[in-house]
Amino acid sequence: IQLAATGTVTERAGDQILAFGHPFLSVGPLDVPMATSEVITVLANQANSFKITNLGDIVGAFDLDRKFGVRGRMGQEAQLTPMTIDVIGDRSRSFSVRLARVPMMTPSLVAIAVLGALDSVTQAGGSQGLDLRTVFELGDRGELEVVQSFDGESASIDAALSMFAFADYLLNNHLVAVEVSK
Repeated sequence: IQLAATGTVTERAGDQILAFGHPFLSVGPLDVPMATSEVITVLANQANSFKITNLGDIVGAFDLDRKFGVRGRMGQEAQLTPMTIDVIGDRSRSFSVRLARVPMMTPSLVAIAVLGALDSVTQAGGSQGLDLRTVFELGDRGELEVVQSFDGESASIDAALSMFAFADYLLNNHLVAVEVSK
């Protein structure tokens, strides 16, 4: 899975790019890949027009999201958080993803990846039981292991929401900054 936002390049000065012409998420510093894209069509709407695009090659990283746009640097590499999802059962499968480090978005990306992996391997509907074992690697703080079981019609969604909740608490708590390295 690849999730991307497409914006217009406002200006290029050397290896620096100013894009969008408006904030992306209004988060200030960020670290996400920057790629080329090909606009296929524009869907015009009086309230909010948008582009349908094909994602191209990664050419740098965006590092700053401010009022007047998003700054990127050509050749810079975004630091992504690796995530491995092993679904073990009748049709076992392993998934490796890399998540953008944007604390307000990363928990949603975790949940989307978990739900996608479970959807592609487990039964599509009906009651099921899932045993979830999660290990968050927290840099110099060690590891946090969470083991939980989910049963019923919404077991996959409940598991994904549980992952969202833990990732959100770790990345967006107001007590102490926590690095989730894997």
